Parts: sequence; structure tokens; C-alpha cells
Amino acid sequence: MVLVAVAALGLGRSGEEVPFASLKSQRGFFLYQKQPFTGTATSESAGRRTEAEFWDGRMHGRLRTWHPNGQLETEVYFENGKKEGRARLWDSRGQLRQETRFRDGLAEGDATEWYDNGNLERRTGWEKGKRSGRVETWHENGKKKGVGSFQDGQREGTFVVWWPNGKKRAETNYRKGIPEGCWTEWDEEGNKLRQAWFQNGKETEGVQDRQS
Repeated sequence: MVLVAVAALGLGRSGEEVPFASLKSQRGFFLYQKQPFTGTATSESAGRRTEAEFWDGRMHGRLRTWHPNGQLETEVYFENGKKEGRARLWDSRGQLRQETRFRDGLAEGDATEWYDNGNLERRTGWEKGKRSGRVETWHENGKKKGVGSFQDGQREGTFVVWWPNGKKRAETNYRKGIPEGCWTEWDEEGNKLRQAWFQNGKETEGVQDRQS
């Protein structure tokens, strides 16, 4: 939808191109020569170039930045001043490192991150700008690192973490973001290091002697 709107408006083609420094921000609008700006604003600093498209004083269309070597670094779409759709980040080699989706300015759906070698690093669910649903992380070697769930931005339920060798490292439990229930830790060989119980976020007494 954003792409269609940008094409229809002709932003960056028929609109004026001006330096970012010439724009003035006032009450949520960007003004050029005291008028809401329509066109493309550009800047360059330390070899990095930035271009942003505006319509009637608000960011509308694409915001892009480039690495000093000319490789595209970021691409974010806006509608009426708010992020909308897919936002992506690349490294200087062109490797995709992050991808997030937005709706009405808030993160929505899965956000994904990758390691330098291209392996998955993290996948997080979002709903209306808050972490929601399943979150998964991986070690750089491709093995699972952690898994858990969020509800309305808070940890909820069981979280499990593994060592790079695949051995379980920790298992913890939460209720509305507060530690609750059994927490256990292991070393890289699988030996139990510690076990504790929590109630309403507080560790109960005598937990070191309890067994699972």
C-alpha cells in the first residue's frame, strides 16, 4: 500500500530535493521555507548518505541510508509520519541483519535478526509495539540458544536456555513478568548447579536443598 501511495504521489521525482538541515520541525510537521514540506530531504555524514521522502510536512514513503561503500544500510517505509510495513537493515556487505514489520507506527508480527554468517540469531513476536508470543534465539553455530513467551510485553511461562553444545543451561518460570515457581541452572556438562523456588518474585527459604 505504501509503495502504491509513493508511486501515485511521485515523491522523490516531481517533489523538491533539499538538505535535511534546511527543514524545521514544528508540532510534528517538517517545514521548508515556513511551509509543510513535500519532496525528498537528504544528508551526508561520515560517508553515510540519508534520503527521506515527505508529503505535506510528514515523512511519507521511504527512508533510506547507505554505508560509505554505497551499500544500502536501512530501508523503512512511512505513512503520514508513522512507520508502516517492512523495515530492514543490512551490513556493509549486503547481508540482511534485521527485519521488522510495523503497523501504524508500532512493531507488529515477527522481528528477525541474523548473525554475520547469515545464521538466525533471534526471532521475536510483537503486537501493537509490545513483545507478544514466542521468542526464540540461536547461537552463532546454529544451535538453539533460548525459547520463551511474552504476553503484553511481559515474560510469561517457562523460559529455557541452552549452552552452545546443546546442553540445557537454565529453565526459569514467570508470571506477568515476575519470577514464579522453579528455577534451575546447569553447567556445560549437564550437572545441576542450583535450583530455587520463587513466589511472587521472591525466593523462598531453604530452596538450595530441594530436588526436582
